[in-house]
Amino acid sequence: MGLNLLRSAAQNRDIRRFVYTSSCAAATTPKHGNWPKISNDTWNEEAIEEAWAPPPYLPDRGFAVYAASKAQTERELWKWYHENKPDFVLNTVLPSMNIGESLDLDNQGHPSTSGLIEALFRGNHEPVNAAHQYFYVDVKDTGRLHLAALLHPDICDERIFAYAGPYTWHMIQTVMRDIYPEKEFSPDIAEAGLDRSEIVLAPKAEGYLKEMGYKGWTTLEESVKMNTEDLCDFGTGLSNNLY
Repeated sequence: MGLNLLRSAAQNRDIRRFVYTSSCAAATTPKHGNWPKISNDTWNEEAIEEAWAPPPYLPDRGFAVYAASKAQTERELWKWYHENKPDFVLNTVLPSMNIGESLDLDNQGHPSTSGLIEALFRGNHEPVNAAHQYFYVDVKDTGRLHLAALLHPDICDERIFAYAGPYTWHMIQTVMRDIYPEKEFSPDIAEAGLDRSEIVLAPKAEGYLKEMGYKGWTTLEESVKMNTEDLCDFGTGLSNNLY
């Protein structure tokens, strides 16, 4: 799909820029104790190998298939772009875990990874326990970086790494307790070690946000608050649902 869109765009000389939404999963699979240096030429070879391994095809292979699809699609886009040299600029954005304010609460609620924050708020730890503890980014920062990739004249042929900072579920639960002291959050989530991967180009992405007039990355505290405010009654810290 992505490669077909790129080819179609190349047939229209009015198109000046093409931005593809990739994923942090295109670069690597989060794994505790394995903290790689992630740079412009980092690709999730492990996920590609796992995704294409022989059957059985069981549900636990789902993330590898997703990650491989992102990695292979993005890499093929760059390969085609460099070989065919179209008239437009190609940029890609690699968001880490998107959290923050729902962009359409009435129609979407808290979709995708922002739903993990809602689940933790409501005391439902099952989806959280099955999820990685890695890096987060506020969804609005992700959107801003897409705009920068489309409009910033100096951003050309770049992979933009939207990694604001590492987190653990224990950290996020602690943030919720600070924001909503009247609400009980239980049971406690055990602390885990922060991911210490070096995201080489994350400071460059943050620099683009600053050039756009923002202070830099939205903090974890700010993102968690925006992700949960609508779950409370008039800011009292009491959830609309009792758990």
